[in-house]
Formats: sequence, structure tokens, C-alpha cells
Amino acid sequence: MAELIRQGVEMLAQQDQKPSREELKRRALSFIEHIEQNPELYRDPEGKTNVSTNHDEYFVESIENDLR
Repeated sequence: MAELIRQGVEMLAQQDQKPSREELKRRALSFIEHIEQNPELYRDPEGKTNVSTNHDEYFVESIENDLR
């Protein structure tokens, strides 16, 4: 039990440490690279390519479909 508490405290202490700006940049670039290498994982299931542009229209359409 004591070991679990120590691990929990250590985990919380590590969460308080904010990553450096360089580390955040590295993570972001790594994620972008991951997306570029695996685009199929991040496609819209319906094949839509303009969701950010037409978000409101798609949202309304989704709500209307749920109400039918």
C-alpha cells in the first residue's frame, strides 16, 4: 500500500512540472508527422473534407437527424 501511495505522489509531482516550450514544440511536430504518416486515422468517417469550414451546418444537420 505504501508503494502505491509513493507512486501516486510521484505521479502528481511530475504533473506539476510543465514541459518546456521546446518539448511542447517537439510533441506538436511529432503529432503532425504522425498524422501525415497515418492520414486514414484522422479522416471524417463520412468522407467530409470541410468540417472546420461548415461545422455549424453539420452540427445542425446532426441534431435534426437525431430528432427525426
